Amino acid sequence: VVGALLLMFMAAVIFPYPVLSGSVWVSSRIILAYKAVQREIDIRGTLPKAEGGDSNAQARLAWLYHLRHTEAGNRESVEWAEKGAVQGSIEAMTLLAGHYACGDGTEKNMSAAAKWYLAAAERGDVVSQYYVSGMYGKGIGVAMNQQAANYWWKKVEKAMAECRACDLPSGGCIDP
Repeated sequence: VVGALLLMFMAAVIFPYPVLSGSVWVSSRIILAYKAVQREIDIRGTLPKAEGGDSNAQARLAWLYHLRHTEAGNRESVEWAEKGAVQGSIEAMTLLAGHYACGDGTEKNMSAAAKWYLAAAERGDVVSQYYVSGMYGKGIGVAMNQQAANYWWKKVEKAMAECRACDLPSGGCIDP
């Protein structure tokens, strides 16, 4: 970590201004390196709480591993997200559902994705309600059930009217 920080400092001193045509690339690489170092520092700081059973720390750790954007990071993310989800962390539930829906760090499993999105939706997570509505409407990971799809969609509409869900996701591995 210290070596990476030293490298970033040296790069900032050597390339403080965009003087070369490739310096924008160098600047963006410095920013990415800084974020990677910061993420590793955050992992080390969060790990003791997560290992101690703190579901919020487990969810945060799962996100930090997921942000590594590697298969190994995703496998670690699934492990920590599952621990947090089992304890009731909505954030961990939605991340775990996304891993199952996309097959990141685990086998693609739409039934497991539906299970965790439904658990988060029942606890009031609007994005999960959105996904659950679409999953019931199209029979993705669950039996097609238009009544259930409508039920969850009405919750989403209510939240949108209250502007609690003004930015619903688009694309991704599930497209309700």
